[in-house]
Amino acid sequence: FLMFKHSKFICAALLLMEFMVLAAAQSSCPTNAGVPGSPGHNGSPGRDGRDGFPGPNGEKGDPGVGAQGPPGKIGPAGPAAPAGAVGPKGQKGSPGPQASRFSIFRNIGGKYYVSDALTANYNDGLKFCTNAGGRIALPTNKEENNLLMSLHAVLGSSYIMIGTTDIRIEGTFVDMHNQPLTFTKWKKN
Repeated sequence: FLMFKHSKFICAALLLMEFMVLAAAQSSCPTNAGVPGSPGHNGSPGRDGRDGFPGPNGEKGDPGVGAQGPPGKIGPAGPAAPAGAVGPKGQKGSPGPQASRFSIFRNIGGKYYVSDALTANYNDGLKFCTNAGGRIALPTNKEENNLLMSLHAVLGSSYIMIGTTDIRIEGTFVDMHNQPLTFTKWKKN
């Protein structure tokens, strides 16, 4: 650096230098190319562009080989079909269980009294009545007792069973639900 005393001279020298630099830049003189430098580093990727317009549909692909999807919802029922022709008569079935045929069937006061006229002990009679959906009769008033006495006469039996027992306490009779009796006006023994 040279120091000049006059500032005008410094400005003129600077202007002259600037002019020379500009003239050199605009010069069309060919010069030898220098040695190329090493390539620079890649920059950051640019931002994504916008989606373009949809293209035409492609060709239909081959059918898939995957698992079948879940079933859809059940649709509404269709119209009812007309009735078909009556089929041929089937073979006769095997006979059902032997039903009890009551020889005596009487009704009094909304209760039904039935008998098959068989002789049995008390336990077998109790089982028979229970299996038939009933119970051993127990008169609760004079009308029911008279009906049982008339059945007794028709059957010609020497005794008739009624739904009472003294199995828990000898001589103390109760009904089949272990409740005290409300009617006891029947023949002694």
